[in-house]
Amino acid sequence: MYPIKTDKLRVTSKYGKREYTYRGKRVKDFHNGIDLIGGNEIVATADGEVVSTRNEGKQYGNGCYVRIKHSNGLYTLYYHLKSGSVTVKKGEKVTKGQVIGIIGKTGKATGVHLHYQIDKGSSASAIDPTEYVLNGKEIVEEAPIAPEKPKDPVNESLLLLVRRTIRG
Repeated sequence: MYPIKTDKLRVTSKYGKREYTYRGKRVKDFHNGIDLIGGNEIVATADGEVVSTRNEGKQYGNGCYVRIKHSNGLYTLYYHLKSGSVTVKKGEKVTKGQVIGIIGKTGKATGVHLHYQIDKGSSASAIDPTEYVLNGKEIVEEAPIAPEKPKDPVNESLLLLVRRTIRG
């Protein structure tokens, strides 16, 4: 599921080592997520609990964000949201597809986009979100339905015999 409500999504900066210009200077760093453009509304990519937010920010200053913890221990971070657009609060439960904010350019941003990150509790444990965003891998897999146990023909026959004996 895309973290932006849209039919067309574009990656503007990939996960990993990168080099770019920021405020007139060349910067080399490791990008802990992917930058995306393509729509306006930002949505939760899986059910979870909001662990932190910032709803007020500005470009080149503090960025607005939502951070969600999921049942399997993974976290998602939605960063650079439009100031004042965050629709959820810390401690709130969110569902997959729920709107949590609007795309913006708060924080260290050169233009409007979403920084989308998946990690295990901090940016230092970030994992590449590309498979999740572009290839449909689920953040939290739905529990598979347990297959029915095959019936044991011997036990079924004994059970039938017992029932017949009891009924007479």
